[in-house]
Order: sequence, then structure tokens, then C-alpha cells
Amino acid sequence: MYRLTNLTLDTTTTYKNKDLVYQALERENAKVKHQEAEGVILVEEMDKKGVVIYQEDIYLPFDGIADSLFLKTGTDIPSERPAKARGFSFLKPSEKKLDQEPIQTEKEELREPLSDTASQVERQQSKFSILKNLWQGMLVLGLLTSLAVAGWTMSLATKQEKVITDLSQQVKALETFQSEAGKLDTFVRYFLPHYYSEQGQLGDFVDSSLNLDNQKGQLQSVILETSSQTAKKTYQLIYVLSIKEGESRSQKRLTVTVKETPSSPHGYQVIAEPKLSNYPK
Repeated sequence: MYRLTNLTLDTTTTYKNKDLVYQALERENAKVKHQEAEGVILVEEMDKKGVVIYQEDIYLPFDGIADSLFLKTGTDIPSERPAKARGFSFLKPSEKKLDQEPIQTEKEELREPLSDTASQVERQQSKFSILKNLWQGMLVLGLLTSLAVAGWTMSLATKQEKVITDLSQQVKALETFQSEAGKLDTFVRYFLPHYYSEQGQLGDFVDSSLNLDNQKGQLQSVILETSSQTAKKTYQLIYVLSIKEGESRSQKRLTVTVKETPSSPHGYQVIAEPKLSNYPK
């Protein structure tokens, strides 16, 4: 299904197939030529669910037959979907098991005579001292191990928190760009007819520090190819243009750099001279 919107008269009509669209374009073109006027028609192709999958601006009047000029090499409307941030699960450090050394059972000693009681007391005190030192050593080792594991866990948690924060900021920036994409495209589509017109006034569209000259040729169609954010509040949009100069017609790729400027009449300004190249290369 196709939808034609006359941006000059603010009217919209839908058609079932491409042939009907070509017939409507030729009728509108003949009408504009007869009236010696100009006009712009937005052509949109929609799928069965009514979602726009292709769009093209048609500038009237044009020369030639409609079905040989337009709707030939469609460009899908860029749809940027923010990619889903992967979740990170905190790793649980494996607890180290301390091997407990079995206390070697002392062999039963022969009972000594009562006269050696003092010697027996000294040996018992020596055994107790050894066991005490061994127990204290194990406590110190366990404490040091716990502190090391705690420090490693905290360091890992800090790194993962930083990664998650960075991803959240990237997702937020992508969502912001998506919300600006439509406004940017509208601004450039208003700018281009002025840019390709000898009488077009560029003051409201261009930064005051940029000296920009009007271009020769007549716009026949405009298709958005790509859009991206190059810096904070600065965007780059690339369009494919159909331009007529005299009796010749050519396809060009135009790169426009735009910056958000709330104080300007349209909220945006062109801050660099647009770059023109052949399409396709």
C-alpha cells in the first residue's frame, strides 16, 4: 500500500499499488506545470500492518515519466533499536576449605614412677603450648584468607558496577538520539530546498560563522540514507539526492552536519559546509 501526502496543500491519499501512484504523480505534475507553480509530495510505502518501510520526497514539476524517475531504488527507513544491555551476575568466590591436619595421637606412654611427677607435668604443659600455637596459627590464617576474599569480591563488584554504569549511559544516549532523529530529518528537509535555490535564504538554517553559498540545480527527490551522533548535541545525516541541471539529471550523496541550537529559529543549525559526492560511487 502507498500513501501520498501533498505537503503544499496538506492533503493525503492512499493507493493499493505502485501503478496508481505513478498515475497520481503524473496528474499532480501536469497540474503544477499548467499552473506554473511548484509543490512537494511525500511518497510512503507501507506494509500490511501500516508501518512505513520506505519514503521519498517528490519535487514538482519534474521532467519525464514518473515510473522511470522515482520509486526505483528504495531505501528503508533507518530504524535504530537500542541494543539490550547484557546483565552481569556477580561471581561468588569459592570458599577455600582449610585442610585440617589430624592431630596425631600420642602414643600411650608407659606409666612412670610417682617420683617422676614433675617431669610428666612439664611434658603436658609442652603439649598444651604446641596445640595452643597451632590453633592460633590456624585462626590467623583463616582471618587473612577471609580478608583477601573480601577485598577481591569488593574489587570485582566495583569494576562490574562501572561497566553497568557505562552501558546505562550508552543506552540513555541512544534513546536520546532516537527521540531527536525525526526532528533532525525534518530540519534538513526544510533546509535543502533553500540550499538548492538561488533565492533561498540560509540565515535561519546556518551558523553565523559559516559562509555558505546556494547550490545550482533543481531537487527532484530526497531520501535519508543514514544518521548518527558524532559529538554531544552534534549529528551527521547523509541523504541521497536526485538533482536536475538543465537537461541532465544526476544522483548525489550529501552529508550534512547539524548541531542542536535552542536559540535558533528551528532549534538546529548547519555548522559545516555540506559534503557532496557521487551516488553510488
